[in-house]
Amino acid sequence: MLREPLDPINSPEDRAKIEGYLRQFEKDSTFLNDHRREWTKEYPDQWVIVFNEELVANGPTIESALHAAEEKNVPTHLAALEYLSSKPISLILPVMTS
Repeated sequence: MLREPLDPINSPEDRAKIEGYLRQFEKDSTFLNDHRREWTKEYPDQWVIVFNEELVANGPTIESALHAAEEKNVPTHLAALEYLSSKPISLILPVMTS
């Protein structure tokens, strides 16, 4: 699916669209964070997709979750997507010295 590029510099309408998309994405990300613990129990080791502060799809692979969302006409390029691992993820962060 091709989408026309937005021009936030020369188009106030496009700038307003982008700002709206960002506000909604922030709300969707917060909604996902608020439900992460319960959804990790309900959908362990699955991808979840949130749009308009609603869990719209889930699946064991990113492809299956995206397909389920697209079947519901969710604009997946604007949705919040995350993998809910049932196991803790370890990170090794480098120590920066000056």
